[in-house]
Amino acid sequence: TFKEIAKHANDKFSGGVVWVVLAILASRIIVWINPSAPKHNPNDEAWSAVFLVILFPFMFIFFSYFLNFIYKKLFKRKKECHEEIYYISILIFVPFTLITVLIPLIPLLPTVLLGIIWSVNIYQLILFVIAIQAITNLKYWQALVTLITSLVFTLFAFICFAAWIPSLMNSTSNLMR
Repeated sequence: TFKEIAKHANDKFSGGVVWVVLAILASRIIVWINPSAPKHNPNDEAWSAVFLVILFPFMFIFFSYFLNFIYKKLFKRKKECHEEIYYISILIFVPFTLITVLIPLIPLLPTVLLGIIWSVNIYQLILFVIAIQAITNLKYWQALVTLITSLVFTLFAFICFAAWIPSLMNSTSNLMR
């Protein structure tokens, strides 16, 4: 199934960015209107939503780039599968993000909710491994190594960008004074 879906990945880049942004905005709105969620300053919520809307599309680009790079360099493959990986990762990410955000709205014990959320996230990682294996024709352990390594690199890029964007905003505001 993933191979058939990945064939439709051509020219879907901008649509993928829109879906990621909509998923992040929807998840922030759901968290914001959730009566059981701890209330924060609305300005902080707005800034975190803007921060995530700017940052998450870049992280998907980096994730698919790192995954394609590791797949090609570590396992000596020549096929370029950046677009397919990007497309499939968005198709997996968007519904699971919304599910993960909606689960805490179910009136259950917090430990049960945490177990459900962990199960959903582990299932999402399993789907990623299956998708990578189907698209790249790697073995499952190779797909798992590729996924974990690219997630570590993406997390490192996320931390770097998370530190860089506020400093950039601060320097921009200092220039305007």
